[in-house]
Amino acid sequence: MHKGVVKWFNKDLGYGFIQVSPSLKFELGLAPEADLYVHAADVVMPFPKMLVEGQRVRFGVTRAERGWRATQVEVLR
Repeated sequence: MHKGVVKWFNKDLGYGFIQVSPSLKFELGLAPEADLYVHAADVVMPFPKMLVEGQRVRFGVTRAERGWRATQVEVLR
């Protein structure tokens, strides 16, 4: 599992982005300015499945059709 910070999340659209560490970006082959995509379906806690800018989260990563995405996203307290 990895840790990051929610950069942006739109509850109406049901997706957003997580800021991740430079080392994870390097490991995944992401550009230095890139953030990790997250969909509401991949948020396991809290309910309703939404995130707020600035929240610290823990997550897994998986390869999707359009690139990498966060999975099993949990808000850290």
